[in-house]
Amino acid sequence: MLKPNQELLNVDKVPYYYRADDFFIGAIITANNFEFVLTNADEYALSYMECNSAEFPKSNNKLILDKIRPHLSPRYKELVLSMLAEDEKNTGMVATGHFRFAFCF
Repeated sequence: MLKPNQELLNVDKVPYYYRADDFFIGAIITANNFEFVLTNADEYALSYMECNSAEFPKSNNKLILDKIRPHLSPRYKELVLSMLAEDEKNTGMVATGHFRFAFCF
């Protein structure tokens, strides 16, 4: 699907099409002059994007952590210890509720 606001008959420019990495939660996609906001995805799509994070950089856990880490500086160690304590079964996962609570400072 073509991205909006392009001259279709301009031979000097190659038209831009939507690519896989244009689709992520929060993205705005325009098709036939209608804007669509992507607000959710099923578990398969989310899992696929996480497993293929090179193609879907907004699903790359390392990039996400690198982006939020500077904002955590003063309380970073405290937050990490809190989340490790919450993960009693050592699954590497934390409940969404605890994650949200931990970041309300």
